[in-house]
Amino acid sequence: MTTRVIRGYDDLVEAFRRRVEELAISREVLDELAGLPRGYSGKILGLGQVRRIGVKSLTRLCAGTGSMLLLIEDPEAIEKLRGRLVPRIESAVRHRNGGTR
Repeated sequence: MTTRVIRGYDDLVEAFRRRVEELAISREVLDELAGLPRGYSGKILGLGQVRRIGVKSLTRLCAGTGSMLLLIEDPEAIEKLRGRLVPRIESAVRHRNGGTR
């Protein structure tokens, strides 16, 4: 499997299109493997997109294509942001336990 850089929604859709091509499966087979309604992958991966990839379909597309997403830092993007990053005040941050530190 080829690794792909995804910087936005269009890149994500294109990555899934190419992954389906790598697997040499039809969109109908993808629907079945991913547990999507019949014809749904064609609507979200087709050139004339009728639907968008949502929370549930993203998870199912990953499973149906044997793929996963990996979030990594983009050094070039960080460099552009460097002067604009303002540290947060930790005492004002809500944490998982529902409270603040």
